[in-house]
Amino acid sequence: MRVLMLSWEYPPVVVGGIVPPEDEKVLLSKGVARVFTPKDYELTEIMDGIVSLVRETHGLADVRDS
Repeated sequence: MRVLMLSWEYPPVVVGGIVPPEDEKVLLSKGVARVFTPKDYELTEIMDGIVSLVRETHGLADVRDS
């Protein structure tokens, strides 16, 4: 369990909502991993983005590369 906890010591932060473009740039520069706004309305693409982020964070290969 400790290993699992250590691997998530700094989990990626994902933000969603009505975020002005200038605020999105600030959030990303401060360490936010992804920002989803109303322009990102395709649920499948949002979920793919989150899954890809988790895989990337843990050094896992992209399943689409298999």
